Amino acid sequence: MTGLRGGCRVAKDSPVVEALGEIDELGCVLALAALHMKGREAAVLREVQGDLMGLSADLALPERRWRRLVGAESVAHLDSLLVAARRGVPPARGFVLPGGPAGAAFCHLARAVARRAERRVAAIPARMRANSLAIPYLNRLSDLLFVMARAAARRSGRERVWVHRRPG
Repeated sequence: MTGLRGGCRVAKDSPVVEALGEIDELGCVLALAALHMKGREAAVLREVQGDLMGLSADLALPERRWRRLVGAESVAHLDSLLVAARRGVPPARGFVLPGGPAGAAFCHLARAVARRAERRVAAIPARMRANSLAIPYLNRLSDLLFVMARAAARRSGRERVWVHRRPG
């Protein structure tokens, strides 16, 4: 058993604890990505780390005391960052392979962890999900991280795209 905010006790393998662990890992990977990014991109990654702390607090709060620290404005902010990040990044002509410079590679890793965190939050029963915006937030974040990774790889000239070729 482990304790959540407000004194609630849950099993260590509860869906809430699983989701909290994924969000914690995501914050750690974002820290690595931020070390290798510059300027506004690094600032965005650090800002998102703060949002993830709020999201964790939302998920760890017992349902009888719900309050939302990450709200609709947080999701809208990610949407606006995504629109801005997409400028100058053309659509991919195949599957983008993770890689490029370290910042891009860590953004790709963070994207994969964000998607896993989204799946873990989705596994929390709706009656226990303290923040209904957790899933949209993590979804938009994974999209933003994908575009940031592509932009960093393109700037370095090291974006790789896999295109399936039919044999013979």
